[in-house]
Amino acid sequence: MTPPRTRRAHAASGPWYAVRWARAGAGMEGVGADRRWLWGAWAGARATERGRACTRDRHAAYGEPMALRWYTTVIDAHDIATLSRWWAQTLDWQIVYEDDEEVAIIPKWVAEDRIGDLAEWLRSGPGMVFVPVPEGKAVKNRLHIDLAPHKSQDRDAEVAALLERGATHADVGQSDDVTWTVLADPEGNEFCVLSARDR
Repeated sequence: MTPPRTRRAHAASGPWYAVRWARAGAGMEGVGADRRWLWGAWAGARATERGRACTRDRHAAYGEPMALRWYTTVIDAHDIATLSRWWAQTLDWQIVYEDDEEVAIIPKWVAEDRIGDLAEWLRSGPGMVFVPVPEGKAVKNRLHIDLAPHKSQDRDAEVAALLERGATHADVGQSDDVTWTVLADPEGNEFCVLSARDR
């Protein structure tokens, strides 16, 4: 049986939608910059008000929050088996599904059972899904993960352990006096190790 955490597991119950961001004013090349900005501002305001109205209606009708759970982060990789295990070890997560097309990992404390309660559903942490792609990574990622050691941990030792396991130092334009360390995983995906903290 296919576990419910994976992307393909939901093909029978609902489609996966590809989201594409569009600039405000796209397709209005013949309109001046100021007018494009005003159009974008007006459209944004209209969309915001419609969203507020939908939220009010949803609250009134169902008494439930308008929110979606951050379900998973999808990472492209050449070797999904190796990279998924590298991140599972880094985060102390577990593999819950694996085939040739994807590998899913989740925190060990996240339940794999079906969740009927909305509040509990929204509180559940996200997972990571690794999918194979033929192309290599070419530019800096627009999204990255920040990792933080606890104050009881030796931060420098944690960074050294990541480097021993295949991470590398990465330069994304940070200055020498930053309080975090920028690294890349074995396939070049940037992430940061922040200063030790307890909140």
